[in-house]
Amino acid sequence: MGRLLNPLLACSLLALVLPAMASAQEVGSTAPSVYASDPEFTNRAVGLGAFRLTAGAEARIDYDSNVFAEPVDGSSDAVFRAAPYAEISREGPLSLSLRGSLDLRRYASESSENSEGGRVQLRAGLALPAGQLLSSEVSWDRAIEDRGDPEARTLLGLGPRRYDILTGGLAYRRTSARFLLNLAASAQKVDALDILDADRDYNAYSGQAAFGIRPGGAFYIVASAFTNRREFRLEEIVPGVDRDTTTYGGRLGIQSDGKGLIEGRLAAGLFKLEPDDAATQSRTGFSVDGLLTYRPQRRTAISLEMFQGDVASFRGGASARKDSSISLRLEQEIRHNLLGRLSAGYRRTSFFSLAQQQETWRLGAEAEYLLGPNASLIASVRYGDRDSDIPIEVFDRFMAGVGVRIRL
Repeated sequence: MGRLLNPLLACSLLALVLPAMASAQEVGSTAPSVYASDPEFTNRAVGLGAFRLTAGAEARIDYDSNVFAEPVDGSSDAVFRAAPYAEISREGPLSLSLRGSLDLRRYASESSENSEGGRVQLRAGLALPAGQLLSSEVSWDRAIEDRGDPEARTLLGLGPRRYDILTGGLAYRRTSARFLLNLAASAQKVDALDILDADRDYNAYSGQAAFGIRPGGAFYIVASAFTNRREFRLEEIVPGVDRDTTTYGGRLGIQSDGKGLIEGRLAAGLFKLEPDDAATQSRTGFSVDGLLTYRPQRRTAISLEMFQGDVASFRGGASARKDSSISLRLEQEIRHNLLGRLSAGYRRTSFFSLAQQQETWRLGAEAEYLLGPNASLIASVRYGDRDSDIPIEVFDRFMAGVGVRIRL
Protein backbone atom coordinates (compact mmCIF):
# COMPACT_ATOMS: atom_id res chain seq x y z
CA MET A 1 0.00 0.00 0.00
CA GLY A 2 2.96 2.32 -0.43
CA ARG A 3 4.19 4.11 2.58
CA LEU A 4 1.55 4.52 5.24
CA LEU A 5 -0.06 7.94 5.17
CA ASN A 6 2.34 10.49 6.64
CA PRO A 7 0.31 12.38 9.26
CA LEU A 8 2.43 15.48 8.82
CA LEU A 9 1.70 15.53 5.11
CA ALA A 10 -1.96 14.82 5.74
CA CYS A 11 -2.42 17.74 8.08
CA SER A 12 -0.55 20.11 5.76
CA LEU A 13 -3.08 19.31 3.05
CA LEU A 14 -6.10 20.09 5.20
CA ALA A 15 -6.10 23.69 4.04
CA LEU A 16 -7.02 22.46 0.58
CA VAL A 17 -10.48 21.27 1.55
CA LEU A 18 -12.28 23.61 -0.85
CA PRO A 19 -10.66 22.76 -4.21
CA ALA A 20 -9.86 19.02 -4.36
CA MET A 21 -8.17 17.13 -7.15
CA ALA A 22 -10.26 14.42 -8.78
CA SER A 23 -9.98 11.02 -7.13
CA ALA A 24 -8.65 8.05 -9.02
CA GLN A 25 -12.09 6.58 -9.74
CA GLU A 26 -13.54 9.71 -11.35
CA VAL A 27 -14.09 10.57 -15.00
CA GLY A 28 -11.12 12.67 -16.13
CA SER A 29 -8.75 11.49 -13.40
CA THR A 30 -6.21 10.20 -15.92
CA ALA A 31 -5.11 13.83 -16.29
CA PRO A 32 -6.78 15.87 -13.52
CA SER A 33 -4.36 18.79 -13.89
CA VAL A 34 -5.59 19.47 -17.45
CA TYR A 35 -9.09 17.98 -17.37
CA ALA A 36 -11.08 20.28 -19.62
CA SER A 37 -13.72 22.66 -18.33
CA ASP A 38 -15.61 22.05 -21.57
CA PRO A 39 -19.34 22.15 -20.66
CA GLU A 40 -19.74 18.92 -22.64
CA PHE A 41 -17.86 17.08 -19.89
CA THR A 42 -18.65 19.18 -16.83
CA ASN A 43 -19.75 17.15 -13.83
CA ARG A 44 -23.43 17.79 -13.21
CA ALA A 45 -23.87 17.13 -9.51
CA VAL A 46 -27.33 16.47 -8.09
CA GLY A 47 -28.59 19.38 -5.99
CA LEU A 48 -30.00 18.59 -2.54
CA GLY A 49 -30.84 22.00 -1.14
CA ALA A 50 -27.55 23.60 -0.10
CA PHE A 51 -25.69 20.33 -0.77
CA ARG A 52 -24.44 18.62 -3.93
CA LEU A 53 -24.28 14.87 -4.49
CA THR A 54 -21.77 13.21 -6.80
CA ALA A 55 -21.36 9.47 -7.30
CA GLY A 56 -19.70 7.11 -9.72
CA ALA A 57 -17.46 4.09 -10.13
CA GLU A 58 -14.51 2.61 -11.94
CA ALA A 59 -14.49 -1.00 -13.11
CA ARG A 60 -11.45 -2.55 -14.76
CA ILE A 61 -9.67 -5.80 -15.47
CA ASP A 62 -5.87 -6.02 -15.28
CA TYR A 63 -3.24 -8.57 -16.21
CA ASP A 64 -0.54 -8.87 -13.51
CA SER A 65 2.62 -10.72 -14.56
CA ASN A 66 3.91 -11.20 -10.98
CA VAL A 67 1.11 -11.16 -8.42
CA PHE A 68 3.34 -11.94 -5.42
CA ALA A 69 6.36 -9.86 -6.55
CA GLU A 70 8.57 -12.98 -6.62
CA PRO A 71 12.22 -12.92 -7.77
CA VAL A 72 11.83 -15.75 -10.32
CA ASP A 73 8.96 -17.63 -11.96
CA GLY A 74 6.31 -15.25 -10.63
CA SER A 75 2.65 -16.22 -10.81
CA SER A 76 0.57 -14.24 -13.31
CA ASP A 77 -3.16 -13.68 -13.04
CA ALA A 78 -6.08 -11.51 -14.07
CA VAL A 79 -7.64 -9.24 -11.46
CA PHE A 80 -11.00 -7.51 -11.59
CA ARG A 81 -11.33 -4.24 -9.66
CA ALA A 82 -14.44 -2.27 -8.83
CA ALA A 83 -14.15 1.14 -7.14
CA PRO A 84 -17.44 2.95 -6.46
CA TYR A 85 -17.61 6.29 -4.63
CA ALA A 86 -20.15 8.85 -3.44
CA GLU A 87 -19.71 12.34 -2.02
CA ILE A 88 -22.05 14.93 -0.59
CA SER A 89 -20.66 18.42 -0.23
CA ARG A 90 -21.55 22.00 0.58
CA GLU A 91 -19.66 25.04 -0.66
CA GLY A 92 -19.47 28.51 0.80
CA PRO A 93 -17.81 30.21 3.80
CA LEU A 94 -18.56 27.01 5.72
CA SER A 95 -17.65 24.10 3.45
CA LEU A 96 -18.44 20.50 4.27
CA SER A 97 -17.89 17.23 2.46
CA LEU A 98 -18.47 13.59 3.28
CA ARG A 99 -17.00 11.04 0.87
CA GLY A 100 -17.03 7.27 0.87
CA SER A 101 -15.25 4.91 -1.52
CA LEU A 102 -14.54 1.20 -1.94
CA ASP A 103 -11.80 -0.74 -3.72
CA LEU A 104 -12.82 -4.35 -4.37
CA ARG A 105 -10.36 -6.80 -5.97
CA ARG A 106 -11.03 -10.33 -7.21
CA TYR A 107 -8.38 -12.58 -8.77
CA ALA A 108 -9.17 -15.22 -11.37
CA SER A 109 -6.87 -17.87 -9.84
CA GLU A 110 -5.02 -16.49 -6.80
CA SER A 111 -8.11 -16.04 -4.63
CA SER A 112 -6.00 -15.56 -1.48
CA GLU A 113 -5.20 -12.07 -2.83
CA ASN A 114 -8.86 -11.00 -2.96
CA SER A 115 -9.41 -7.88 -0.88
CA GLU A 116 -11.87 -5.18 0.11
CA GLY A 117 -10.47 -1.73 0.79
CA GLY A 118 -12.27 1.51 1.43
CA ARG A 119 -12.26 5.01 2.82
CA VAL A 120 -14.65 7.37 4.61
CA GLN A 121 -13.57 11.00 4.83
CA LEU A 122 -15.24 13.99 6.50
CA ARG A 123 -13.81 17.44 5.81
CA ALA A 124 -14.82 20.91 6.92
CA GLY A 125 -13.51 24.38 6.19
CA LEU A 126 -14.40 27.76 7.66
CA ALA A 127 -13.34 30.86 5.72
CA LEU A 128 -12.59 33.75 8.06
CA PRO A 129 -11.87 37.44 7.35
CA ALA A 130 -8.44 38.64 6.21
CA GLY A 131 -7.59 35.58 4.11
CA GLN A 132 -7.89 33.08 6.94
CA LEU A 133 -9.04 29.46 6.64
CA LEU A 134 -9.66 27.01 9.48
CA SER A 135 -10.00 23.41 8.32
CA SER A 136 -10.37 19.95 9.76
CA GLU A 137 -10.48 16.38 8.55
CA VAL A 138 -11.33 12.97 9.95
CA SER A 139 -10.90 9.80 7.90
CA TRP A 140 -10.98 6.04 8.22
CA ASP A 141 -9.13 3.84 5.75
CA ARG A 142 -9.11 0.11 5.17
CA ALA A 143 -5.74 -0.01 3.42
CA ILE A 144 -4.54 -3.05 1.48
CA GLU A 145 -0.82 -3.71 1.22
CA ASP A 146 0.71 -3.93 -2.23
CA ARG A 147 2.97 -6.95 -2.73
CA GLY A 148 5.58 -4.63 -4.23
CA ASP A 149 5.89 -2.44 -1.11
CA PRO A 150 9.35 -2.22 0.54
CA GLU A 151 8.33 -4.38 3.53
CA ALA A 152 5.44 -6.32 2.02
CA ARG A 153 4.49 -9.83 3.15
CA THR A 154 6.42 -12.51 1.26
CA LEU A 155 4.44 -15.53 2.49
CA LEU A 156 2.07 -16.98 -0.10
CA GLY A 157 -1.48 -18.05 0.65
CA LEU A 158 -2.10 -15.55 3.49
CA GLY A 159 -3.11 -12.64 1.29
CA PRO A 160 -1.86 -9.07 1.57
CA ARG A 161 -1.74 -7.27 4.92
CA ARG A 162 -4.79 -5.21 5.84
CA TYR A 163 -4.72 -2.08 7.98
CA ASP A 164 -7.33 0.11 9.61
CA ILE A 165 -6.03 3.68 9.68
CA LEU A 166 -7.86 6.41 11.61
CA THR A 167 -6.63 9.96 10.99
CA GLY A 168 -7.75 13.33 12.32
CA GLY A 169 -6.31 16.80 12.03
CA LEU A 170 -6.73 20.55 12.27
CA ALA A 171 -5.10 23.29 10.22
CA TYR A 172 -5.05 27.08 10.20
CA ARG A 173 -3.93 29.09 7.19
CA ARG A 174 -3.60 32.82 6.65
CA THR A 175 -2.48 34.41 3.41
CA SER A 176 -2.03 37.98 2.23
CA ALA A 177 -0.26 39.72 -0.61
CA ARG A 178 3.04 39.58 1.34
CA PHE A 179 2.78 36.92 4.04
CA LEU A 180 1.72 33.30 4.56
CA LEU A 181 1.17 31.40 7.82
CA ASN A 182 0.36 27.69 8.11
CA LEU A 183 -0.23 25.78 11.35
CA ALA A 184 -1.26 22.12 11.37
CA ALA A 185 -1.55 19.19 13.76
CA SER A 186 -2.76 15.63 13.29
CA ALA A 187 -3.01 12.25 14.97
CA GLN A 188 -3.12 8.82 13.35
CA LYS A 189 -3.82 5.32 14.63
CA VAL A 190 -2.54 2.43 12.51
CA ASP A 191 -3.95 -1.03 13.28
CA ALA A 192 -2.76 -4.11 11.38
CA LEU A 193 -5.70 -6.53 11.38
CA ASP A 194 -3.77 -9.82 11.38
CA ILE A 195 -2.53 -10.92 14.81
CA LEU A 196 0.73 -11.92 13.08
CA ASP A 197 1.31 -8.22 12.40
CA ALA A 198 0.75 -6.88 15.92
CA ASP A 199 4.24 -5.36 15.83
CA ARG A 200 2.98 -2.96 13.12
CA ASP A 201 0.37 -1.24 15.31
CA TYR A 202 1.30 2.30 16.30
CA ASN A 203 0.03 5.82 16.93
CA ALA A 204 1.58 8.90 15.35
CA TYR A 205 1.25 12.56 16.34
CA SER A 206 2.47 15.34 14.08
CA GLY A 207 2.73 19.10 14.00
CA GLN A 208 3.96 21.69 11.56
CA ALA A 209 4.39 25.47 11.47
CA ALA A 210 5.36 27.45 8.37
CA PHE A 211 5.87 31.14 7.72
CA GLY A 212 6.37 32.67 4.29
CA ILE A 213 7.10 36.05 2.78
CA ARG A 214 6.58 36.98 -0.86
CA PRO A 215 9.23 39.34 -2.21
CA GLY A 216 7.31 39.64 -5.47
CA GLY A 217 5.95 37.41 -8.19
CA ALA A 218 3.98 34.23 -7.64
CA PHE A 219 6.11 32.51 -4.95
CA TYR A 220 6.49 32.82 -1.21
CA ILE A 221 9.81 32.02 0.45
CA VAL A 222 8.78 29.68 3.26
CA ALA A 223 10.53 28.44 6.40
CA SER A 224 8.92 25.54 8.26
CA ALA A 225 9.46 23.41 11.35
CA PHE A 226 7.93 19.99 11.93
CA THR A 227 7.79 17.17 14.45
CA ASN A 228 6.47 13.63 14.37
CA ARG A 229 6.04 11.25 17.32
CA ARG A 230 5.57 7.47 16.88
CA GLU A 231 4.43 5.23 19.72
CA PHE A 232 4.21 1.50 19.00
CA ARG A 233 1.66 -0.69 20.75
CA LEU A 234 4.36 -3.35 21.25
CA GLU A 235 7.30 -1.23 22.32
CA GLU A 236 9.83 -4.06 22.59
CA ILE A 237 9.92 -6.56 19.73
CA VAL A 238 13.59 -7.09 20.49
CA PRO A 239 13.83 -7.53 24.31
CA GLY A 240 15.11 -4.39 26.00
CA VAL A 241 14.89 -2.18 22.87
CA ASP A 242 12.26 0.58 22.94
CA ARG A 243 10.96 1.29 19.40
CA ASP A 244 9.22 4.63 20.07
CA THR A 245 10.77 7.61 18.29
CA THR A 246 10.49 11.37 17.87
CA THR A 247 11.48 13.13 14.65
CA TYR A 248 11.86 16.87 14.27
CA GLY A 249 13.38 19.16 11.70
CA GLY A 250 13.06 22.20 9.50
CA ARG A 251 12.96 23.12 5.82
CA LEU A 252 13.43 26.22 3.69
CA GLY A 253 11.81 26.52 0.29
CA ILE A 254 9.23 28.09 -1.96
CA GLN A 255 5.46 27.82 -2.32
CA SER A 256 3.30 29.27 -5.08
CA ASP A 257 0.13 31.29 -4.66
CA GLY A 258 -1.67 28.94 -7.06
CA LYS A 259 -1.27 31.17 -10.11
CA GLY A 260 1.18 31.18 -12.97
CA LEU A 261 3.06 28.74 -15.16
CA ILE A 262 4.57 26.90 -12.19
CA GLU A 263 2.51 25.91 -9.15
CA GLY A 264 3.23 23.94 -6.01
CA ARG A 265 5.95 23.78 -3.39
CA LEU A 266 9.56 22.71 -2.93
CA ALA A 267 11.52 22.72 0.33
CA ALA A 268 14.68 21.13 1.70
CA GLY A 269 16.29 20.95 5.11
CA LEU A 270 17.32 18.55 7.85
CA PHE A 271 15.54 16.06 10.09
CA LYS A 272 16.72 14.33 13.26
CA LEU A 273 15.37 10.98 14.45
CA GLU A 274 15.58 10.55 18.24
CA PRO A 275 14.83 7.00 19.49
CA ASP A 276 13.51 6.61 23.04
CA ASP A 277 15.90 3.71 23.51
CA ALA A 278 19.06 5.05 25.13
CA ALA A 279 21.26 2.47 23.41
CA THR A 280 20.02 3.32 19.90
CA GLN A 281 21.89 6.06 18.09
CA SER A 282 20.01 9.15 16.91
CA ARG A 283 20.21 9.95 13.20
CA THR A 284 20.28 13.15 11.19
CA GLY A 285 19.33 13.25 7.53
CA PHE A 286 18.49 15.44 4.56
CA SER A 287 14.77 16.23 4.29
CA VAL A 288 13.01 17.07 1.01
CA ASP A 289 9.35 17.65 0.24
CA GLY A 290 8.17 18.95 -3.11
CA LEU A 291 5.43 18.89 -5.71
CA LEU A 292 5.76 21.30 -8.64
CA THR A 293 3.49 21.48 -11.69
CA TYR A 294 4.54 23.32 -14.85
CA ARG A 295 1.84 24.25 -17.38
CA PRO A 296 3.45 25.39 -20.64
CA GLN A 297 -0.02 25.53 -22.18
CA ARG A 298 -3.61 24.94 -21.11
CA ARG A 299 -3.68 21.35 -22.36
CA THR A 300 -0.35 20.24 -20.85
CA ALA A 301 0.88 19.74 -17.28
CA ILE A 302 4.27 18.40 -16.18
CA SER A 303 4.57 17.49 -12.49
CA LEU A 304 7.69 16.73 -10.45
CA GLU A 305 7.32 15.17 -6.99
CA MET A 306 10.17 14.60 -4.52
CA PHE A 307 10.42 13.23 -1.00
CA GLN A 308 13.14 12.25 1.43
CA GLY A 309 12.67 11.55 5.11
CA ASP A 310 12.12 8.91 7.76
CA VAL A 311 9.22 6.46 7.46
CA ALA A 312 7.84 3.88 9.91
CA SER A 313 9.64 0.53 9.59
CA PHE A 314 9.12 -2.91 11.11
CA ARG A 315 12.12 -4.84 9.83
CA GLY A 316 14.26 -6.61 12.43
CA GLY A 317 12.57 -4.76 15.28
CA ALA A 318 13.50 -1.39 13.77
CA SER A 319 11.14 1.58 13.98
CA ALA A 320 12.19 3.76 11.03
CA ARG A 321 13.81 3.74 7.63
CA LYS A 322 14.77 6.44 5.13
CA ASP A 323 12.86 6.73 1.86
CA SER A 324 14.07 8.84 -1.06
CA SER A 325 11.76 9.15 -4.05
CA ILE A 326 11.33 11.22 -7.19
CA SER A 327 8.66 10.96 -9.87
CA LEU A 328 7.84 12.78 -13.09
CA ARG A 329 4.39 12.88 -14.67
CA LEU A 330 3.18 14.30 -17.99
CA GLU A 331 -0.55 14.93 -18.38
CA GLN A 332 -1.90 15.87 -21.80
CA GLU A 333 -5.27 16.67 -23.31
CA ILE A 334 -4.58 15.05 -26.69
CA ARG A 335 -7.99 15.95 -28.06
CA HIS A 336 -10.98 17.56 -26.38
CA ASN A 337 -12.24 14.05 -25.50
CA LEU A 338 -8.95 12.15 -25.15
CA LEU A 339 -6.62 12.41 -22.15
CA GLY A 340 -3.19 10.84 -21.69
CA ARG A 341 -0.61 10.40 -18.93
CA LEU A 342 3.01 9.23 -18.86
CA SER A 343 4.86 8.67 -15.58
CA ALA A 344 8.26 7.56 -14.33
CA GLY A 345 9.50 7.16 -10.77
CA TYR A 346 12.44 6.05 -8.65
CA ARG A 347 12.58 5.13 -4.95
CA ARG A 348 15.54 4.21 -2.74
CA THR A 349 14.82 2.65 0.64
CA SER A 350 17.55 2.46 3.30
CA PHE A 351 16.95 0.62 6.57
CA PHE A 352 18.41 2.25 9.68
CA SER A 353 20.77 0.01 11.70
CA LEU A 354 20.72 -2.58 8.91
CA ALA A 355 23.09 -2.77 5.95
CA GLN A 356 20.17 -3.20 3.55
CA GLN A 357 18.91 -1.11 0.66
CA GLN A 358 16.29 -1.35 -2.10
CA GLU A 359 16.00 0.54 -5.38
CA THR A 360 12.77 0.55 -7.38
CA TRP A 361 12.03 1.98 -10.84
CA ARG A 362 8.52 2.44 -12.21
CA LEU A 363 7.10 3.42 -15.61
CA GLY A 364 3.46 3.90 -16.55
CA ALA A 365 1.10 5.16 -19.25
CA GLU A 366 -2.66 5.64 -19.33
CA ALA A 367 -5.21 6.94 -21.84
CA GLU A 368 -8.83 7.94 -21.18
CA TYR A 369 -11.44 8.42 -23.91
CA LEU A 370 -14.37 10.57 -22.78
CA LEU A 371 -17.63 9.20 -24.13
CA GLY A 372 -19.59 12.09 -22.62
CA PRO A 373 -20.12 13.88 -19.33
CA ASN A 374 -20.91 10.63 -17.49
CA ALA A 375 -18.65 7.92 -18.91
CA SER A 376 -15.16 7.21 -20.21
CA LEU A 377 -13.01 4.27 -21.32
CA ILE A 378 -9.49 3.75 -19.93
CA ALA A 379 -6.44 1.69 -20.85
CA SER A 380 -3.15 1.54 -18.95
CA VAL A 381 0.23 -0.21 -18.78
CA ARG A 382 2.72 -0.23 -15.87
CA TYR A 383 6.14 -1.72 -15.28
CA GLY A 384 8.21 -1.93 -12.10
CA ASP A 385 11.68 -3.27 -11.36
CA ARG A 386 13.26 -3.58 -7.90
CA ASP A 387 16.83 -4.39 -6.93
CA SER A 388 17.72 -5.27 -3.34
CA ASP A 389 20.59 -6.44 -1.15
CA ILE A 390 18.30 -9.35 -0.20
CA PRO A 391 17.85 -11.67 -3.23
CA ILE A 392 14.28 -12.68 -2.31
CA GLU A 393 13.20 -9.02 -2.61
CA VAL A 394 14.33 -8.60 -6.23
CA PHE A 395 11.50 -8.63 -8.77
CA ASP A 396 10.08 -7.13 -11.94
CA ARG A 397 6.39 -6.75 -12.70
CA PHE A 398 4.27 -5.80 -15.71
CA MET A 399 0.59 -4.84 -15.54
CA ALA A 400 -1.86 -3.85 -18.27
CA GLY A 401 -5.58 -3.30 -18.16
CA VAL A 402 -8.73 -1.75 -19.57
CA GLY A 403 -11.78 -0.36 -17.84
CA VAL A 404 -14.64 2.09 -17.69
CA ARG A 405 -15.43 5.07 -15.46
CA ILE A 406 -18.97 6.27 -14.91
CA ARG A 407 -20.62 8.98 -12.83
CA LEU A 408 -24.23 9.74 -12.08
